[in-house]
Amino acid sequence: MSVAGLILSNLHDTELSPLTGKRTTGAVPFGGRYRLIDFPLSAMVGTGITRIYVVAHHNYQSLMEHIGSGKDWDLARHNGGIHILPPYNAAYANPAESYESRMRTLVSVRGMVERMEEEHVLCCDCDAVGMPDFSAFVQAHKKSGLPMTVGSAEGEGLGDYGSLHVWIARTDFLRELLRRAEEERTASFYGEAVRREAARGNVGSYRFSERFFRLHSVSDYYRLHMLLASDVEVRRTLMENSRTPLLTKAQNLPPVKYGKGAEVQRSLIADGCVIEGKVVNSVLFRGVHVGANCVVENAVLLERSMLSGNARISGTILDKNVILGGNVSLAGHPSLPFFVEEGRVIN
Repeated sequence: MSVAGLILSNLHDTELSPLTGKRTTGAVPFGGRYRLIDFPLSAMVGTGITRIYVVAHHNYQSLMEHIGSGKDWDLARHNGGIHILPPYNAAYANPAESYESRMRTLVSVRGMVERMEEEHVLCCDCDAVGMPDFSAFVQAHKKSGLPMTVGSAEGEGLGDYGSLHVWIARTDFLRELLRRAEEERTASFYGEAVRREAARGNVGSYRFSERFFRLHSVSDYYRLHMLLASDVEVRRTLMENSRTPLLTKAQNLPPVKYGKGAEVQRSLIADGCVIEGKVVNSVLFRGVHVGANCVVENAVLLERSMLSGNARISGTILDKNVILGGNVSLAGHPSLPFFVEEGRVIN
């Protein structure tokens, strides 16, 4: 059974703002060295899917840079591979209108679906952290004999996750569904189109047994990183799956360098970091520098952030390339972490 992958990268940008101010949801950094798109992408590759389409709307430059040719996921292929689909809008159209809902997003790429050679399409979003067993999902769909199967999973730790935003359908069935949706101006994919087909007996359900964390907000993003820093079991479950490895773009940076006075407790620190001060219960992405007299507690520091002088932060998320110096002190709360935009310099 041949299957093509379809990943929707922009649908949850509003929920994860301001992390998505300059990037798509799929390109949001996660866990020290990954991006959110790495989870569905790795799961699809682990299932044997070799043709994957990523639907983008706006702010997808960092997504393109991260994916590149797809070689880090073994998708740099002459036949198949990974394809980023930019907005398909007429010159006179309002781009936002084509992507304001899941249905409009799928209808916008209907031409690509019409040209698909694979028998089935597996689609998912980029707002969940976890490694689903797509192989079992595909086999269950095949065994059911139904045109479409929708996946679901129970929430773990960060609220309800009843809707996993994962489904698989026969390509011909999806073509007809989208054709009708466009003709009838159907507004909701799940609420109208899928519900209508379910009433006709054309849609089955599948419940994933793996743990998932769905990110509804920046607060969820922050709290999950605090769990990754403090709970080794959560980290292993979400990021060290022996069945399907979590793949990402390789950068070949040097290992972490610890200064003589460095103090690190319960933290996840990526390669390329230099630690000379104190880091407690935090996640540091690649290339972060914490100076000798600096203190980082309960914080998330994205790539190439730098603390110098007597800077102190807690309950804070620093976006990429943020520089803090002098006697700066920043503090937030788990329910409302303090966020510093990319490239800011605060002394």
